[in-house]
Amino acid sequence: MALVIRSYRNTDAPDVCQIFAAHHQAAGLRSVLTPLSLEVCVLAKPYFSPKLSLLAQWQGKSVGWIQWGPAPDGAAQSVSTEQCIASALCIAPHPEEKRIAQELLAESLTMLRAAGFRQAIYCPPPPSSPYLAGLTQGDAMIGVPSLDARLGSWLSDGGWRVERTVTAWELELSRFHPPTDRMQIQIRRTGHVDRSLDEPYLPWYVASMLGHADPMGFQLTSRQSRSVLAEIVFWTLGHELVAQPDRVARLWPLDNEVCLAQHDQITFLVSEALRQLREDRVHAVQTVACDRRTDVARVLQRLGFQATLTGQVYSIPL
Repeated sequence: MALVIRSYRNTDAPDVCQIFAAHHQAAGLRSVLTPLSLEVCVLAKPYFSPKLSLLAQWQGKSVGWIQWGPAPDGAAQSVSTEQCIASALCIAPHPEEKRIAQELLAESLTMLRAAGFRQAIYCPPPPSSPYLAGLTQGDAMIGVPSLDARLGSWLSDGGWRVERTVTAWELELSRFHPPTDRMQIQIRRTGHVDRSLDEPYLPWYVASMLGHADPMGFQLTSRQSRSVLAEIVFWTLGHELVAQPDRVARLWPLDNEVCLAQHDQITFLVSEALRQLREDRVHAVQTVACDRRTDVARVLQRLGFQATLTGQVYSIPL
């Protein structure tokens, strides 16, 4: 047969990186994947299984790759037995790319059903982002990027349905101006922002997915009671993935209910953290949020973040 689909082997790393680059380049998306970053961002994760990584070969040449990983359980302390996440479906431009994608997806779903999973999801935002966080435009956290029409058509043709819309946001810190009003001044008088000296506590699954990164925590603390009022987490890529210290920090997605209940406190906390990151010579901050009409989006817009890319999270029952 011209098309063969098999599980990942250790010798496949260069081919996977070439497929990854060719796919994203065809969509006009920035991407960075090397054998080293593949190792630390995928293969080294404790939940990685070569059975959940499939390679498509056309007449002996590697042309497609799909990477699956289990979603977290409710507390993010273990993996789900119900949901499985696709972190990448990449096909190098090819005359038979539609067929290759269809066969990869069909083989994947058969494999997932046999393993007992009940739902498959494509690239949802954290914490359900097992691999590749930070290595693609949109950070592999916004589903199918709007620029990647090929990928969207493959999923739609395969019976996948759009579950939600996710937006990538970015703020250049050279343009950042902290918001100032009565509430922000009052919060400054009654609270202060501390940067954790140690890495913040993260649930096992989150710590695993960010194992290739350097997380940092910030807390808003009451001056009177000394209690923590709110906390956030940023992360940068590990030094093994960048030639020099990373100049882009990524904000762990904010919780919409928290932003609704503590709009001014979260605004102040993120604002103070951005100011400190700018002093550390961080160039920009990126994050993702579901939809643009949420309380999270309102906080981000108030701080000067700009929407840079949208995507759609697809899912299919098994």
